[in-house]
This record gives sequence, structure tokens and C-alpha cells, in this order.
Amino acid sequence: MFLVLLLTNDSFGQKNDSLNTVKIIAGVGNYEYLYAGLNIPILKTSYTEFAIGIKPWNFSSEFYAMMYFDVGLPLFETGKHHLLRAYLQPKAVTWYFNNEYNRFVFIALGGEIRLTYSLNRKIDLSASAGALYNLELHYERKTYEEVGYPKELQPSFSVQLAFPL
Repeated sequence: MFLVLLLTNDSFGQKNDSLNTVKIIAGVGNYEYLYAGLNIPILKTSYTEFAIGIKPWNFSSEFYAMMYFDVGLPLFETGKHHLLRAYLQPKAVTWYFNNEYNRFVFIALGGEIRLTYSLNRKIDLSASAGALYNLELHYERKTYEEVGYPKELQPSFSVQLAFPL
């Protein structure tokens, strides 16, 4: 399947037009859960992203929401054929979690590596992985039935699609 996708790609041998276009992003991740936002190009090869996300399941027993900001800095110089690009992504995530046992408000800071593949001339598929360090802004223990304090350093990973605005 991946080979067929690579061989039928519209952008094969062509410059990727989406590098300098504002894009709508949608994805899923372990910090972000389901999220949507904007990818805004800065300079010629970098970007900044803003997104909000929620955990849409278990609404009756818990609530999770987050927003993040990151900057994508290219790891390698991209030539004329931008099918696969790699970025270093400093990232800040603020997140809120509330269930019957605990209430948290944290800010997570860290970095990720992102690989972006152009599915066609406009749509990008990205995968990110890294680590984020959680800093407590507010923590409230409601009961002593469950220990729920988040670890300070946790892995971060996500997959997203980007579409031109």
C-alpha cells in the first residue's frame, strides 16, 4: 500500500506547494487526544502551530482538554523534491484533567522530532515523537481512592493530517 501511494503521488518530482501555505491540521496523540488547529509557515521552511484538543470518550466520568504551541525547525536542507521532511519541534502544552479522584492543570515543555510526508501536492501526513516534562500549575486530590499524579517526564507522540486553508 505504501509503495503504491509513493508511486502515484502527485508531487513526485514536483515542488511541494504546501510549504508556504497556512494549513488546517487535525490529528490524534497521547497528549493531544483528538485535536485541530492551524499550521502557519514562518520564513521559508519553518512553521508554527496552534491547536486545541479534547478526550471525547468518558465524558460522563472525566474531562480532558489541552492546547499547544510549537515551532518546526527543519533538520535538513530540503531540495526540490520535498516528499519527506524532518523537523525539530520545541513544544509547549497546557492541559487540564478532571475526574472524580483528581483535578490537574499542567504545562508540559519539551521537544519532538516530526517526519512529514506529502501525500499529494497539498495534503501532508506527519508523525511526531519526543518527550515532554510536566510542570504543575494546580493539583487537587478529591479522594484517596486513586493515585493519579502524572509523571514529570513522559513520552509524546502524534499523527496528523494538514490541509491548505
